Amino acid sequence: MKPGQWGWSFDELVSSWQLAEEAGFDGLSCFDHVSTNRDPVWDPVTLLGVMAAVTDRIALAVHVLNVNLRNPFLLAGQLGVVQAASGGRLRVGLGAGSGIAVEDHEATGIPFPPFEQRLERLETCCRVLPALWRGEPVTDDKLGLNNASLGDLEITAPELVLGGESDRVLDIAAKHADAWNGQGGSVDDWSEASGKLHAACREMGREHTITTEAQVFVDEYLTNDDLGDLRVHLDKLESAGADRAVLVLHHVKSPTAVERLASVAL
Repeated sequence: MKPGQWGWSFDELVSSWQLAEEAGFDGLSCFDHVSTNRDPVWDPVTLLGVMAAVTDRIALAVHVLNVNLRNPFLLAGQLGVVQAASGGRLRVGLGAGSGIAVEDHEATGIPFPPFEQRLERLETCCRVLPALWRGEPVTDDKLGLNNASLGDLEITAPELVLGGESDRVLDIAAKHADAWNGQGGSVDDWSEASGKLHAACREMGREHTITTEAQVFVDEYLTNDDLGDLRVHLDKLESAGADRAVLVLHHVKSPTAVERLASVAL
């Protein structure tokens, strides 16, 4: 369950998270955009810490953090706090940034690199973040890290989830990630990307499995009262091999929508 936090009041967000856990959803997520000219927006990394404080069981995730927007050492430390506070329930989604991510970079004054440079940083962060969570010292000239270490936080490294459908992202996911998050609006498109992912895993000789997620925007189903069609769509994604579905509330901003979705999704 992913209440996209633009335009929600803080109390509405907390209510939606707690209702999702009470309803039986397995995962709770937010997105990563730091600026908007349309609605109030809440910082995703801080939200994860609050999610940990107001829930007990449900997995916590962000889909996905733009690795080009934040210092990776400071980010690793913040996420380490969430992992400890949640008792190990964190899933860390990482992405190269695209689309409206440009607005985040313009707002913060942080340059938005070309695509290939963003992908290079994404792969580097996939190596560096787990090393930092393990307490290892990290030196990386490209990231500007010099003997950086969080010390022994006594946490298990969070599950690493990569978001994106480009061939390069799928290769990085096959090499480094525990899970992959793809857009699940079209079953055929999701299935094609998933097939490429598994092929990349086989080519790399990866023996352990990779979890696959399908992200589905559900506003239209709720607005048109087509929840039966949503159930059919989710069944098709499951048949196509999706291990998890992430239901995204974007324009519909109501905790009661969580309950409506639970009636057909669980």
